[in-house]
Amino acid sequence: MPLLIESQNTPIEVEVLLPIPLPQYFSYAVPADLKSKIQIGIRVEVPFGKSKLYSGLVVGINQQSVHAHPLKEILSVLDDKPIIYPTQLKFWEWMASYYCCTMGEIMQAALPAGLKLDSELRIQPSPNIEEAIPHLDDQEYMIAEALQIQGSLSLDDIRDILGKKQIHKVVQSLLYKGAAWVEEKLKTKYTVKKILCIQLAEPYKSDSKAFEKLLNHDIKQPGQVHVLLAYSMLALGGMPVGKQAVLQKADVGESALKTLIKHGIFVSYKQEISRLTQRLHSEDEAHLLSQAQVAAIEEIEAQFEEKSIVLLHGVTGSGKTNIYIEYIKKAVKSGGQVLFLLPEIALTGQLLARLERWFGQKIQPYHSKMNSQERVEIWNSVAEGQSIIIGARSALFLPFKNLQLIVIDEEHDASYKQKDPNPRYQGRDAALYLGQMFQAKILLGSATPSLESYSQAKQGKYGLVSLTQRFGDLAMPEIQLVDLVEQQKQRSMKSLFSLPLLNAMQETIAQNKQAILFQNRRGYSPYLGCKLCDYTAKCIHCDVNLTYFKGKRILKCTYCGYQTKLIENCPDCNGLLELKGTGTEKVEDELQLIFPDIRIARFDQDSTRNKGAADQILEDFAEQKTDVLAGTQMVTKGLDFEHIRLVGIIQADALLQYPDFRAAERAFQILTQVSGRAGRKGSQGLAIIQTSMPKIAIFADVINHDYLSFYDREIAERKRFNYPPFTRLIEITCKHPLENSAADAAEILASRLKKSLGNRVLGPAIPGISRVQNLHIRTIIIKMERNQSVIEKIKAELLSIRSQLQNAPAMRKLKVVLDIDP
Repeated sequence: MPLLIESQNTPIEVEVLLPIPLPQYFSYAVPADLKSKIQIGIRVEVPFGKSKLYSGLVVGINQQSVHAHPLKEILSVLDDKPIIYPTQLKFWEWMASYYCCTMGEIMQAALPAGLKLDSELRIQPSPNIEEAIPHLDDQEYMIAEALQIQGSLSLDDIRDILGKKQIHKVVQSLLYKGAAWVEEKLKTKYTVKKILCIQLAEPYKSDSKAFEKLLNHDIKQPGQVHVLLAYSMLALGGMPVGKQAVLQKADVGESALKTLIKHGIFVSYKQEISRLTQRLHSEDEAHLLSQAQVAAIEEIEAQFEEKSIVLLHGVTGSGKTNIYIEYIKKAVKSGGQVLFLLPEIALTGQLLARLERWFGQKIQPYHSKMNSQERVEIWNSVAEGQSIIIGARSALFLPFKNLQLIVIDEEHDASYKQKDPNPRYQGRDAALYLGQMFQAKILLGSATPSLESYSQAKQGKYGLVSLTQRFGDLAMPEIQLVDLVEQQKQRSMKSLFSLPLLNAMQETIAQNKQAILFQNRRGYSPYLGCKLCDYTAKCIHCDVNLTYFKGKRILKCTYCGYQTKLIENCPDCNGLLELKGTGTEKVEDELQLIFPDIRIARFDQDSTRNKGAADQILEDFAEQKTDVLAGTQMVTKGLDFEHIRLVGIIQADALLQYPDFRAAERAFQILTQVSGRAGRKGSQGLAIIQTSMPKIAIFADVINHDYLSFYDREIAERKRFNYPPFTRLIEITCKHPLENSAADAAEILASRLKKSLGNRVLGPAIPGISRVQNLHIRTIIIKMERNQSVIEKIKAELLSIRSQLQNAPAMRKLKVVLDIDP
């Protein structure tokens, strides 16, 4: 509702949130002609500083002036109705407080680029600009014409063209009408897939009696009758009906359907579908639940009577998605909204295709690889009540009105944690808080739950439901360990591959089955070193080795992006350089040399960089156009394909060598998850783990599919050394261009903290990677009791000390980064 102004002469002020990292709101006066349009949650155009203009959010309204000095005025109101609601503002405020960042940083992360226009933003013509031009007014047409000529424009360029300051509404209209986009860094080389669909024409579409008369009396040809009957059955689900699905079900040729279209009984149209959707309707589409799934649903229902959060611990292939679908159906039926979170953008395509067959247009994806215009459209549709959203962690920020269910699939996954920049939030934990705000039910799912979540369930804070058998009583994959030391002694290794893995690969391909190979490093080779001296090619900006990417023949830093050409001779001693270590490119390359006839695809961050590339790779794999999929952690999560018989883990030892208290947990999760991709349909699958340390206990747990054994051992270690879930952590990172200054700042910060916090403070320490982007790094860890009041006091103390330190003249270039729950 617009603000009710007592009098047009009553001066009012608004508090405005801007997408900048400053810890306050900004006050602006409201001109008399804009007072009636002011509401909490709408955007206004405001001046900031000497020359900048921003679109900010109104977060407060004062009907009495509280400032003695004159305020700058807002320039325009950009929305007719709020784009966020009080619940979202409250969620943002909690996130800013908990993760020790500013509301401006939250706003910057939350809103799509098209909703936070500023003077540094550029727009470009959309591919549909020609279709949009007839719908533009004179000012919009001037800008569209300039965009077509110049390619892109800044907001200052648009002001110059129009000769006016207030141009945000014009820009906003161009975006909404599809004439322009916010300039994107992503390359779009992928076109959507469309199939031909049919639907009844009027009056048959809306008049059931007319259709009955048509079917029973007017149509005489058997083929045409079969088409009508087939269409009627397929249309019952309320989803688009594909032409081929009708012809297949009717078992007739195209001529019968063409005749019905010609006589105006059907109309045809093209429908966009996911490339992983094999068909829009299927006779196998019946949502059959196993006895174990039905029992799990009943148990979840009972748990939800007492608790709002339930952890579904189901082995890989147990059919957790079918259970999610049942609860999504319930929420949608009662008029609620559903948020379905996934850890990786790459996973949305396959799962979306599956859910679309049930929920059609009620479900929409939302993630960072969508262009700005698409994200704005989804944002607006959620604000208007869009039923189901599936997406990565950024979907948490959407303006839900009636959120009744949150599903967090693969809840253990490290990708839910935002590492950089602020807000450095844990998507799973933030979703739990969001769910509590809406009093929504929350369903966590995983075959390898995080120790934090499983511990909460064991203590009775969450409900716990287990699925111990695969759907259809399929056997869990057989898991074999291959001792690389023994293989090398026997000279059985061929490049990166042991003899058992090569034999299994050969057998798999001969059976017309598929394989996944997992190697947790990108590129071709992790480093380039000299054969004669200790030289290693390093990044000039970071304390890391350069990775060789064979496809581009470059050495590249995977931290800052610096790259240089491959060199052959050592710059120190002129000796020959050699590539060492193994990345996914090398796995792909070496395998192709051994098996020149097999079709291999790579699935990692580099091969999926372009929009739609991930869907294309997975589509080819689903259609068996690819025999082997080699990749990083992206191949370990959520992939569900019928013909995967074999999974090979090239170097399992590397997973255990991270200097992180969660290394063993992550290794167990990754090995279990990637092994679980095998044998999900039909015969039992096989996973082969190559390791030089076969006697480590974690491998026995993976082989035996024994999560509880792993959990009991690991939770005892965590308790012994006082790590989560028994404590909460804050990681403090001090960064400075000068190494001595970084070290001094960390020492000062740690000593001040230790005075008040004692042995809760560990460090400072030099991390394994001590310089990134020309900034030297020192780290400090604070271990906190799981007591909310203690945690809040520690955060307040930390923020105060950080502020004092950063404001010291000698520390102007110091950055102190706080990571809550690292």
